[in-house]
Amino acid sequence: MFADFNFGIMDMIIIGFLILSFFWGFISGFNKKKLTSFATEAGFVVAYFFGSPLSHFISQTDLSYHISNAYFGLLPTSDAFTAECVYASDVAAGKNQIAMAFLLTFILIRAILSPLWREGSLFGEDGKTLMGRICGVVVRLAKSTITLLIAMIILSLAAQITYRFGFTNIQDFIDQDLNVADASGFSIARLFYTTASNMFQWISTSAGSLASGM
Repeated sequence: MFADFNFGIMDMIIIGFLILSFFWGFISGFNKKKLTSFATEAGFVVAYFFGSPLSHFISQTDLSYHISNAYFGLLPTSDAFTAECVYASDVAAGKNQIAMAFLLTFILIRAILSPLWREGSLFGEDGKTLMGRICGVVVRLAKSTITLLIAMIILSLAAQITYRFGFTNIQDFIDQDLNVADASGFSIARLFYTTASNMFQWISTSAGSLASGM
Protein backbone atom coordinates (compact mmCIF):
# COMPACT_ATOMS: atom_id res chain seq x y z
CA MET A 1 0.00 0.00 0.00
CA PHE A 2 2.85 2.38 0.85
CA ALA A 3 5.20 1.17 -1.89
CA ASP A 4 4.84 4.41 -3.87
CA PHE A 5 5.33 6.68 -0.84
CA ASN A 6 8.64 8.14 0.30
CA PHE A 7 8.30 9.02 3.97
CA GLY A 8 10.98 11.19 5.55
CA ILE A 9 11.27 13.25 8.71
CA MET A 10 9.45 16.22 7.21
CA ASP A 11 6.63 13.94 6.01
CA MET A 12 6.12 12.64 9.53
CA ILE A 13 6.11 16.17 10.96
CA ILE A 14 3.59 17.41 8.40
CA ILE A 15 1.30 14.39 8.80
CA GLY A 16 1.42 14.70 12.59
CA PHE A 17 0.71 18.43 12.40
CA LEU A 18 -2.29 17.90 10.10
CA ILE A 19 -3.69 15.14 12.33
CA LEU A 20 -3.45 17.41 15.38
CA SER A 21 -5.09 20.20 13.37
CA PHE A 22 -7.93 17.86 12.41
CA PHE A 23 -8.72 17.00 16.03
CA TRP A 24 -8.22 20.60 17.13
CA GLY A 25 -10.73 21.80 14.56
CA PHE A 26 -13.21 19.04 15.44
CA ILE A 27 -13.03 19.75 19.17
CA SER A 28 -13.17 23.55 18.94
CA GLY A 29 -15.84 23.64 16.21
CA PHE A 30 -16.67 26.76 14.25
CA ASN A 31 -17.76 29.41 16.76
CA LYS A 32 -18.80 32.93 15.87
CA LYS A 33 -15.48 34.43 17.01
CA LYS A 34 -13.83 32.79 13.99
CA LEU A 35 -16.21 34.39 11.49
CA THR A 36 -14.18 37.55 10.92
CA SER A 37 -10.89 35.70 10.33
CA PHE A 38 -12.65 33.19 8.07
CA ALA A 39 -14.30 35.95 6.02
CA THR A 40 -10.95 37.75 5.73
CA GLU A 41 -9.13 34.64 4.52
CA ALA A 42 -11.92 33.79 2.08
CA GLY A 43 -11.74 37.33 0.70
CA PHE A 44 -8.04 36.96 -0.01
CA VAL A 45 -8.60 33.55 -1.63
CA VAL A 46 -11.29 34.93 -3.95
CA ALA A 47 -9.12 37.92 -4.84
CA TYR A 48 -6.17 35.60 -5.48
CA PHE A 49 -7.88 33.02 -7.67
CA PHE A 50 -10.54 35.12 -9.39
CA GLY A 51 -9.10 38.64 -9.46
CA SER A 52 -7.96 39.29 -13.01
CA PRO A 53 -5.29 41.83 -11.94
CA LEU A 54 -3.55 39.26 -9.78
CA SER A 55 -3.86 36.65 -12.50
CA HIS A 56 -1.97 39.10 -14.70
CA PHE A 57 0.91 39.07 -12.21
CA ILE A 58 0.88 35.26 -12.11
CA SER A 59 0.92 35.03 -15.90
CA GLN A 60 4.25 36.87 -15.94
CA THR A 61 6.02 34.20 -13.84
CA ASP A 62 6.95 30.53 -14.07
CA LEU A 63 4.15 29.76 -11.63
CA SER A 64 1.64 30.21 -14.48
CA TYR A 65 3.14 27.13 -16.16
CA HIS A 66 2.43 24.95 -13.12
CA ILE A 67 -1.08 26.37 -12.63
CA SER A 68 -1.95 25.91 -16.32
CA ASN A 69 -0.88 22.28 -16.23
CA ALA A 70 -2.59 21.57 -12.91
CA TYR A 71 -5.96 22.96 -14.01
CA PHE A 72 -5.80 22.25 -17.74
CA GLY A 73 -9.26 21.30 -19.03
CA LEU A 74 -10.95 22.04 -15.68
CA LEU A 75 -11.72 25.74 -16.00
CA PRO A 76 -14.60 27.01 -18.18
CA THR A 77 -13.78 28.63 -21.51
CA SER A 78 -16.33 31.43 -21.12
CA ASP A 79 -15.44 35.10 -21.60
CA ALA A 80 -15.21 35.56 -17.84
CA PHE A 81 -12.12 33.33 -17.84
CA THR A 82 -10.61 34.20 -21.21
CA ALA A 83 -11.13 37.97 -21.44
CA GLU A 84 -8.04 40.17 -21.45
CA CYS A 85 -6.97 41.23 -17.99
CA VAL A 86 -8.00 44.80 -17.22
CA TYR A 87 -4.77 45.32 -15.27
CA ALA A 88 -2.80 45.17 -18.51
CA SER A 89 -4.46 48.38 -19.72
CA ASP A 90 -5.60 50.13 -16.55
CA VAL A 91 -3.61 49.79 -13.31
CA ALA A 92 -6.11 51.76 -11.22
CA ALA A 93 -9.03 49.61 -12.42
CA GLY A 94 -7.02 46.49 -11.64
CA LYS A 95 -6.36 47.57 -8.07
CA ASN A 96 -10.05 48.43 -7.65
CA GLN A 97 -10.98 44.92 -8.82
CA ILE A 98 -8.78 43.32 -6.16
CA ALA A 99 -10.21 45.53 -3.43
CA MET A 100 -13.80 45.02 -4.58
CA ALA A 101 -13.44 41.23 -4.84
CA PHE A 102 -12.08 41.09 -1.28
CA LEU A 103 -14.65 43.50 0.16
CA LEU A 104 -17.68 41.85 -1.45
CA THR A 105 -16.57 38.38 -0.35
CA PHE A 106 -15.99 39.58 3.22
CA ILE A 107 -19.41 41.28 3.45
CA LEU A 108 -21.32 38.39 1.84
CA ILE A 109 -19.80 35.73 4.09
CA ARG A 110 -20.54 37.74 7.23
CA ALA A 111 -24.10 38.48 6.06
CA ILE A 112 -24.82 34.84 5.18
CA LEU A 113 -23.20 33.15 8.16
CA SER A 114 -23.97 35.64 10.95
CA PRO A 115 -27.55 34.37 11.56
CA LEU A 116 -26.43 30.74 11.79
CA TRP A 117 -25.08 30.85 15.38
CA ARG A 118 -28.37 30.44 17.22
CA GLU A 119 -29.47 27.62 19.47
CA GLY A 120 -30.83 24.83 17.29
CA SER A 121 -29.49 26.36 14.07
CA LEU A 122 -26.87 25.01 11.67
CA PHE A 123 -23.76 25.73 13.76
CA GLY A 124 -25.39 26.07 17.17
CA GLU A 125 -24.73 28.86 19.64
CA ASP A 126 -21.23 27.58 20.47
CA GLY A 127 -20.46 26.32 16.95
CA LYS A 128 -20.22 22.69 18.07
CA THR A 129 -23.03 20.99 16.20
CA LEU A 130 -21.96 18.27 13.75
CA MET A 131 -21.87 20.80 10.90
CA GLY A 132 -20.02 23.25 13.12
CA ARG A 133 -17.36 20.66 13.92
CA ILE A 134 -17.00 19.71 10.25
CA CYS A 135 -16.55 23.37 9.30
CA GLY A 136 -14.12 23.74 12.18
CA VAL A 137 -12.01 20.90 10.75
CA VAL A 138 -12.04 22.44 7.25
CA VAL A 139 -11.07 25.91 8.51
CA ARG A 140 -8.35 24.56 10.81
CA LEU A 141 -6.84 22.37 8.07
CA ALA A 142 -6.85 25.35 5.70
CA LYS A 143 -5.05 27.50 8.28
CA SER A 144 -2.56 24.68 8.94
CA THR A 145 -1.86 24.31 5.22
CA ILE A 146 -1.09 28.03 4.97
CA THR A 147 1.16 27.76 8.04
CA LEU A 148 3.06 24.83 6.53
CA LEU A 149 3.55 26.64 3.23
CA ILE A 150 4.94 29.68 5.05
CA ALA A 151 7.25 27.41 7.06
CA MET A 152 8.47 25.77 3.84
CA ILE A 153 9.10 29.19 2.26
CA ILE A 154 11.20 30.15 5.29
CA LEU A 155 13.06 26.82 5.08
CA SER A 156 13.73 27.33 1.37
CA LEU A 157 14.97 30.87 1.99
CA ALA A 158 17.23 29.71 4.84
CA ALA A 159 18.69 26.98 2.63
CA GLN A 160 19.44 29.47 -0.16
CA ILE A 161 21.04 32.02 2.18
CA THR A 162 23.25 29.50 4.00
CA TYR A 163 24.22 27.86 0.70
CA ARG A 164 25.56 31.17 -0.59
CA PHE A 165 27.85 31.38 2.44
CA GLY A 166 29.17 27.87 1.86
CA PHE A 167 27.02 26.07 4.45
CA THR A 168 25.13 23.25 2.77
CA ASN A 169 23.73 21.45 5.82
CA ILE A 170 20.14 22.68 5.39
CA GLN A 171 20.05 22.07 1.65
CA ASP A 172 21.67 18.63 2.07
CA PHE A 173 19.04 17.69 4.65
CA ILE A 174 16.23 18.84 2.35
CA ASP A 175 17.64 16.93 -0.64
CA GLN A 176 18.12 13.77 1.41
CA ASP A 177 14.85 13.89 3.32
CA LEU A 178 12.79 14.64 0.20
CA ASN A 179 14.76 12.04 -1.76
CA VAL A 180 15.31 14.53 -4.57
CA ALA A 181 17.66 12.19 -6.44
CA ASP A 182 14.85 9.64 -6.86
CA ALA A 183 11.56 11.51 -6.96
CA SER A 184 9.51 8.63 -8.35
CA GLY A 185 7.60 7.99 -5.12
CA PHE A 186 5.02 10.38 -3.68
CA SER A 187 6.05 12.58 -0.76
CA ILE A 188 3.66 15.01 0.92
CA ALA A 189 6.63 17.05 2.16
CA ARG A 190 7.97 17.33 -1.39
CA LEU A 191 4.54 18.53 -2.55
CA PHE A 192 4.48 21.25 0.12
CA TYR A 193 8.11 22.20 -0.51
CA THR A 194 7.67 22.44 -4.29
CA THR A 195 4.50 24.52 -3.90
CA ALA A 196 6.21 26.81 -1.39
CA SER A 197 9.24 27.19 -3.67
CA ASN A 198 6.99 28.16 -6.60
CA MET A 199 5.15 30.68 -4.41
CA PHE A 200 8.44 32.14 -3.20
CA GLN A 201 9.67 32.45 -6.78
CA TRP A 202 6.42 34.14 -7.79
CA ILE A 203 6.64 36.59 -4.86
CA SER A 204 10.27 37.39 -5.66
CA THR A 205 9.54 37.90 -9.37
CA SER A 206 6.49 40.07 -8.70
CA ALA A 207 8.36 42.17 -6.13
CA GLY A 208 11.23 42.63 -8.57
CA SER A 209 8.84 43.67 -11.34
CA LEU A 210 7.12 46.19 -9.09
CA ALA A 211 10.44 47.61 -7.90
CA SER A 212 11.76 48.02 -11.43
CA GLY A 213 8.54 49.72 -12.53
CA MET A 214 8.66 52.34 -9.79
